[in-house]
Amino acid sequence: MAISDRIKERMKELDMRPADIARESGVSKGAVSQWVNGISEPNARNILLLSKTLKCSAPWLQGLGRAVREKDNQEIENIYADLEKLKEAVYQENANPFRDSIIENINKLMNHYAIRSPDELANLAYIEPSFINDFMGGELRLGIPSLHLINEIAKVFDIPPWMLTIPKIPIEMLTTPSLKEVVNTMCKVDVDGKREIYRVAKNELRYWEGNPEKQ
Repeated sequence: MAISDRIKERMKELDMRPADIARESGVSKGAVSQWVNGISEPNARNILLLSKTLKCSAPWLQGLGRAVREKDNQEIENIYADLEKLKEAVYQENANPFRDSIIENINKLMNHYAIRSPDELANLAYIEPSFINDFMGGELRLGIPSLHLINEIAKVFDIPPWMLTIPKIPIEMLTTPSLKEVVNTMCKVDVDGKREIYRVAKNELRYWEGNPEKQ
């Protein structure tokens, strides 16, 4: 299914017209008309704007996801509950490695989606620009105040907040739906389940490393 078909599918489901998309996304009517009619395709930044306006994921619009994202209240509550459980272990005030990884990954995603400044990201995340600027500048400590900020930024890019903490992760993996599914599973299981997933993944990695002809 082409991007134009996916746009039209969501327009029908949301009872939207091209003019509605243009108004809510801030994109010109002419550009939206070309996307809807398949004359041209939106760039990465506009894909992100469209996904927000059409209430779907950017990967789905690009044909990479299997379904439209409509996070229900229970899923959102689960994410916040998991973040509360992890805040002491992951988002400690002195967790500089996590802070550095989060900032690095946010910058990667901003570059990938052509988001030109923290202020523009703040607008997409409905967050006060000063908070993002302070965090990206290292002035906002990792702790309870910044949990909400990190979660809202992750929502903009349609990824679990955990993924922002992974050091040295390639942008291709940050934007891969299958990896997000794995991380979402990690977030939904208890500590024993997380250990089991890690154990299985480690053994599978050993297997593939020991059998290069199987790769």
